[in-house]
Amino acid sequence: MYLAHERAHPAHVFEATHHGHEELAADREEESSARDYQPLHPAVLRLIHSLAGAAHDAGRELTICGEMAGNPAHAALLIGLGLRSFSVAPGQMLEVKRARALAQEALTLSSIAEIEALLRPG
Repeated sequence: MYLAHERAHPAHVFEATHHGHEELAADREEESSARDYQPLHPAVLRLIHSLAGAAHDAGRELTICGEMAGNPAHAALLIGLGLRSFSVAPGQMLEVKRARALAQEALTLSSIAEIEALLRPG
C-alpha cells in the first residue's frame, strides 16, 4: 500500500481484490479463522480508500472484485471510498447496479424526506 502512488502511474490496470487481502490473514472457509474475515475492519477500509486515491491521482481506474464488491450495502460504502468499477459474480450484478442507481437517484432529490423515502425498504 505504501507504494501505491508510485506503482499506479505506470500501471495499465489497477485492481484491488478484496478477498485477496483478507486471505493473507485468514482463510474464510476455515471455521476457526472465519471470525478474522472482517471486510469492514477500519484498516481494510483505509487501505481501499488509499488505493482509490492513488489510482485517481494517477488517472487510473481502480477495479475491486470479491465478495465485498458484490454486497449492495458494501458497494455503497465502496462508492463513497472512491471506487467506481466493480467486478462481481453474475448473480450479484443486478443488486450492485441497483445500489449505484439508488445513489445516483438520491443525488437528484432535493429534500431529506425524499431521500429517506427512497431508502425506505418496500
